[in-house]
Amino acid sequence: MKFSLAVETKIFNQHIKDFNRKTNVSTEKVIKKFAFDLLKGIITKMPVKFGQARAGWYAAFETLGGSGPHTGTPEESKGRTQGSFTDHTQGTFKDKWIEIINGVEHMIFLEYGWSQQAPLGVIRVSMREMRKGELPKNMTAQMQKDWTSF
Repeated sequence: MKFSLAVETKIFNQHIKDFNRKTNVSTEKVIKKFAFDLLKGIITKMPVKFGQARAGWYAAFETLGGSGPHTGTPEESKGRTQGSFTDHTQGTFKDKWIEIINGVEHMIFLEYGWSQQAPLGVIRVSMREMRKGELPKNMTAQMQKDWTSF
């Protein structure tokens, strides 16, 4: 069973863009940092500490140097994962995103109120918390230096 869940992405993406404009940190680092902070928030809110749903989370990177899904020919995918690969599709083809994925079949039920321990879900709550300011809006010079070394 496969499903896709799009939650407040337009507002959330705008928050990331605003944050990126306020700092001199590269877009890739901002996206990675937001994704890992979001993933941490989601995992810590999972209702069962050692359950399948909590263990089922992972991040898939696309065009950020990660190990996520690759599109194109098998040779391109093999080159990207096993060796060196030069991508000459600069510009509009260089979209940047990170997918946070949970392959557990009952995750959709947990997100939409099945669990009494987390009746409001975990993904939507974590995204709202980040959007409302759990991440620093105005970074000091030291914090910015720490982020750029991430």
